[in-house]
Amino acid sequence: MNKTRENLAIALDLIKTEGWAVANLQDKESGGYCLLGAIYAARTGKRDLENFTEDGYQDSPEVDAVAVVLRNIGQVNEDRLNRFREDGELYALVYGFNDMTGRRIEEVIDVLSKAIEAAGQA
Repeated sequence: MNKTRENLAIALDLIKTEGWAVANLQDKESGGYCLLGAIYAARTGKRDLENFTEDGYQDSPEVDAVAVVLRNIGQVNEDRLNRFREDGELYALVYGFNDMTGRRIEEVIDVLSKAIEAAGQA
């Protein structure tokens, strides 16, 4: 298994087992993770994200893989994806998807599952 796929699988497992969070990398009360928080935890091995550093996820192949899935399912268009990639801000697309009003955990799990599948084919 490649490292990107492995980290995405860990992130998915964290959301499924610890719960999902909105507007925070990790919910202090429940311990649940947002999509970026789960990626950060998977990449760094840290599970308490109170004192995190941004270099753990922002410019990562895992964030890139999720952003590509967001394009593939119509959540973001190609021009926006490329602009955010060029600016080094793909994480903002992922954050925006996770925190969108009305977003459900099933949608987050679906996107992560698709990113894992795509990473396995890379």
